[in-house]
Formats: sequence, structure tokens, C-alpha cells
Amino acid sequence: MKKRLFALALALLMLAALAIPALADSTDGMMVYIIDEADILTYNEWQSLEEKAEKLYAEYGIPAYIVIVDDYSDYGSGGIWSVADAIWDANELGISGDYERADGFMLLMSMSERDFDNGSYGKGQEILTDYGKLIIEDDFLGYFRNDNWYAGFDAYLSGIEYCITQYNSGTPVDGDIGEYGYNENGEYVGKREKGFTLGEIIITALASLGIPGIVVGIGQSKMKNVHKKFEAMDYIVPNSMRLTRQQDIFTHVTQSRRRIERESSSGGGGSFHSGGGSSHHSGKF
Repeated sequence: MKKRLFALALALLMLAALAIPALADSTDGMMVYIIDEADILTYNEWQSLEEKAEKLYAEYGIPAYIVIVDDYSDYGSGGIWSVADAIWDANELGISGDYERADGFMLLMSMSERDFDNGSYGKGQEILTDYGKLIIEDDFLGYFRNDNWYAGFDAYLSGIEYCITQYNSGTPVDGDIGEYGYNENGEYVGKREKGFTLGEIIITALASLGIPGIVVGIGQSKMKNVHKKFEAMDYIVPNSMRLTRQQDIFTHVTQSRRRIERESSSGGGGSFHSGGGSSHHSGKF
């Protein structure tokens, strides 16, 4: 295959003793970061992404990989996140550090059922937090849902670089995953709508009571000199009102509309997994 500098072979993991073949070493000893087994990138796209990943590692000392396969189940058993760990370990990806697993990041894409796994390893877990994963997915998953692969992978690498720079500046990208619809156990429960604070509720209540009260008070003060009349005819000026024709006048129209639902798109939900020196967010794209 012209797009790789090395002979790349991933084999089906049929037995526990059968290791996944090497992914990350080229024939000249250089590290390879973009592994496209599904052949969805052109050579120029692959080369551009490879150069961007190389620069990222050269500048920050921690690698980010993109692995694209036809079907992740061909490379191991269990969920996509467990297969990602198997690929990471068998191919000795990442840079050894002080953690159980080598430091780095990996985006695993499985094209057959449109599955992805956004993983961080070793020190990478501190840099790319669960919240950080959701932040960068907001960007790159949008491209994938439109089958814009190159733009999505480019956005992923840019997102990783952003998280690294924020971490290095002492302000890691982290927050409440509940904003994205996940509870404390990482289970998707639907995106939470932002509510009002107690102060906003109080101000709104006072405003709703106070402003109408002021208007009513002004109106009442102006009406103090008006005397009541007790017969309807007392309010009619003689010869000032004539009905020459009858006409129906509609002051407003009420319409009922039914929303036409689109077929649900992939990418909703997802799940978090962590342990053994890695953390993941997996889902559909």
C-alpha cells in the first residue's frame, strides 16, 4: 500500500496467545501515527495528518494515534474500548512514563458499524479528561457524521493539542460531564438543560410582580376622578354609533403543528470506561 512506509498487518485475535501484529514501527525505525486499515484516506490526506501528528509529538513529547479499521471485532473480543487497549498494548504504543500504561492518546475508528473509541493512556488521562473528551468530540464527530474523514481527524489532532496546551498552562480542560448528559457513573441519561439560579428566579419573580403592580397603580391613580355610570346607555353619545353592515373580524388564529421527526442520527449516548492505566469514551458517529 503506497500510503504507508511499512508493511502494516493487523490479524484477527482468535486465541489469547495470538498477539496483534505491530502497527507503529516503519521499516526505517520511524514512528507512524496514522494507521488507515480501512483505506478511507487519500495518500495526501494521510501524509498531511501524519506530519501534523509528528509535529505534535515533537513539540509536546506525547503522541496521538489514529487507527482506522473496518471492524474492531476482528482484532479482539469485548467492547471497542477493550480492543483499543489490546491494540495499544500489543503494539507498544505511547511513551513510557510513571504510569501503568505508556503515555499517549488514540482514536480508534471502526467503519462497519460506525463505532469510535476516544482513549487516553498513562499521563494522557490527566491531559484528556472525560470532560475533555466530550469537548473535542463536539468538534470532530460533526465531521464524521457527514463522512468528512480528513477534517474530522484533523480536528481530533487539534483538539488533543488544545488539551495539552491547557494542561501545560495549569488549566486542564475539565468540568461536569452532566452538562453533556452523563451521570457520575458515566452513564448517558440525556443532555441536561441549563436551569436558572436561585438569584435569577427571585429577580424574575419580583419583576413579574412589581412591574404589573406599578402599571396598575398608575392606572388607578388616573381613574380617581372618574365617576361610575350604572346604565350602558349612559356611555353612548347620541347618534354616534350606526351599524350599516355585519362583518366577522378575526383578531388571531391558532394553528396546531405536528413536528416531523427525522430518523435519529448516530452518535448519541456513548459510555465511559477507565482502569488499568487508560480511560475511554466510546460511542457511534
